[in-house]
Amino acid sequence: MIDSYLSDELLVETNHDVLRHLENCSDCRTHLASSRELRDRLRSAVKTSADFNIESAFAKKLSGELQRTALQPGIWESFTDIVKQPRLGALMAAAAFLLVAVFGGIMLIRRTPIVAVNPSAFPIPTVEASNSVIADAVRVAWNELSEQAIGDHENCAVKFNLAEDPITLSDAAKKYGPFDKNIDKTVVAAVKTVFKDAPSDQIHLLEAHSCLYNGRRFTHIVLKRQGKVISVLVTDTDLPDGSDGSVTSHADGSLNAAGFTVGRHAVFVVSEMNAADNSTLARAIYPAIRG
Repeated sequence: MIDSYLSDELLVETNHDVLRHLENCSDCRTHLASSRELRDRLRSAVKTSADFNIESAFAKKLSGELQRTALQPGIWESFTDIVKQPRLGALMAAAAFLLVAVFGGIMLIRRTPIVAVNPSAFPIPTVEASNSVIADAVRVAWNELSEQAIGDHENCAVKFNLAEDPITLSDAAKKYGPFDKNIDKTVVAAVKTVFKDAPSDQIHLLEAHSCLYNGRRFTHIVLKRQGKVISVLVTDTDLPDGSDGSVTSHADGSLNAAGFTVGRHAVFVVSEMNAADNSTLARAIYPAIRG
């Protein structure tokens, strides 16, 4: 019963029986101490394991969201702030009168026969968020994500300057999602249909792995065309799903990034190719990635 005792799974009466037994049994006391130490070591090992450490990018994002939520006034605070404003006294009184009138109207309606009414004759007013504000927020988030993709291309595919060694796609599939396992084959099969007019135009696979850049994990397929390195990068995102397959371009110096969102992922093609070729390649892999 020792494991159940340490996990607080026993009934109160059984706990008392175990305690009485432990008072007179040194063997069980020794076993209890060993089991408790083993559980503590296992718990500590899991908590300090690198595989379970929170990613810095997620921690920063979560901290910001919690701070914004904490600074928002509660419903009661907002209500009391409104009531304290002297100019709203008359409005509050009018609202109370309106509430009584509505209640009286409901009681009257309950005694009146129901008559079919055309709903279109009474359109329901809606309050819509500013589309421009939402679009701006999405645009800013997408630009930041594009910059990170470009940074991973530079520091992983070109300069080999990552703080943490990449892992294989097979290992990434076990840790982060099964889509990692064969995504390199999916991408290579898709890109073979692009730029195939001349042998020098063909795209070749150099490497495929999962890497970490500035706290964000990317599935990274490294290709080469005409001596130029091309990165196809996939990462998690909470941005809206671009189900229409639209591709957005982003430039940073000599590097161009063409990307799209699909499901819970953002996909980028980053290279020194011109923006048109980058976008062509992104559009070519979109159906395969989505599939």
